[in-house]
Amino acid sequence: VQNASCEFDVETLRPTYRLIVGTPGRSNAFIISEKLGISDEIIKRAERLIESENKHFEDVIDRLDTSRIEMERERETAERLRREYESFKAKAEEDLKRKIARSEEEIAKQTLKARQILESARASSEFIFRQLEELRKQEDKDKRNEMMLSAREEVRRRMRESESLMSGIDIRVIAEDENYKLPRPLKVGDRVYVTTISREGEVTALADKKGQYSVSSGILKTKVTEDKLRLIEGNVKYREEKKPTVSEGKVKKSSISTFKPEIDVRGMIGDDAWFVVDKYLDDATLAGIPTVRIIHGKGTGALRAALWKYFKNDRRIKAYRHGEYGEGDAGVTVITLG
Repeated sequence: VQNASCEFDVETLRPTYRLIVGTPGRSNAFIISEKLGISDEIIKRAERLIESENKHFEDVIDRLDTSRIEMERERETAERLRREYESFKAKAEEDLKRKIARSEEEIAKQTLKARQILESARASSEFIFRQLEELRKQEDKDKRNEMMLSAREEVRRRMRESESLMSGIDIRVIAEDENYKLPRPLKVGDRVYVTTISREGEVTALADKKGQYSVSSGILKTKVTEDKLRLIEGNVKYREEKKPTVSEGKVKKSSISTFKPEIDVRGMIGDDAWFVVDKYLDDATLAGIPTVRIIHGKGTGALRAALWKYFKNDRRIKAYRHGEYGEGDAGVTVITLG
């Protein structure tokens, strides 16, 4: 046997028909009387006639009822917090699953890209070996030079393809965007793509009074306004404009009168300088220039020594020497092409 009571709403003067087990019912006579409009004098006189023991019992029940209501509110709050926690937990687990799925997808993409790069490198090496074997067998000097230039252009093309696979982004797509806005203000040292010359460079000085930035691209130094610059960040690379290749034994020669017979690579390191000089020698050979000057400066002699190592085994070069008095002395190497 348990005590129980039926909840009564004193505001509406109607029972809620909610059964409350474990709590005895209380008398709401005085509250109901007040709600019904009975005078306060009669209600107070009735309260005085009630025995103190009964009155104390009513007070105990009232406190129990108040405690019960507070506990129910706390229970509802706890239940709400539990539901929120469960919802947050479910959302966190779902987010984690999505991130794991994206990570696995990205790993798969990168693995595929690595395989493509590996295949490209393998194909390039096989092509180079074949070309070297053909060059070894070729006795005709002009034919050998044509094949050598063709091989160089093919290697460069394959290198550009590998770079495009690794970068995944062609900066020229960004360069052609007329509505492009810099993501942040430029600073000295930033890598940028210069749309006017279609080359990558480095900001060496911020905008002057005319709004022009100083940009260095290899040996080329230029001034250009902000709207002609595209910021290069992360692993974004640009692709150089494709140069015409040598094919079917036909070599397109540039005019000797417009070809500059010297190139300045001062300030560069060995490999970077050779990359520039290597292409310059190709162009000089195509243009039919017999003699060119490589300006590397004196300094410690490290740059000259690095370049001379390449010159030693380069079949395009018939002879090379230090510059004489009036030619730049030891700061210049004079190359005779053959």
